[in-house]
Amino acid sequence: MRWAVGLPVAGVPINPTPARVLNLSLGGDGACDAAYRDALTEITARGAVVVAAAGNSAGHAVSAPANCPGIITVGGVRHAGTKVGFSDLGPEVAHLKPGAAARRQA
Repeated sequence: MRWAVGLPVAGVPINPTPARVLNLSLGGDGACDAAYRDALTEITARGAVVVAAAGNSAGHAVSAPANCPGIITVGGVRHAGTKVGFSDLGPEVAHLKPGAAARRQA
């Protein structure tokens, strides 16, 4: 994430075309740890926006990195507006977007 927004990363050349928006379609377990918090503080201070999926654990609590401060967290809904079964949910979720089409491959 640091490299993507143009911050220095040891042993790697600086990214010459830094991102202004990071889309994190990934998830972890548990609370937002210090490593994520530190990185996100640097990233948002740089003016970048970070968007993360709420998670796909069938309604469990939102985990890192989507539960970190400063992240825009997105959950999934059906066309009728109800939560899709696989999407996680919690107070961190800022936006709900259609999510069923993404899971049709399963």
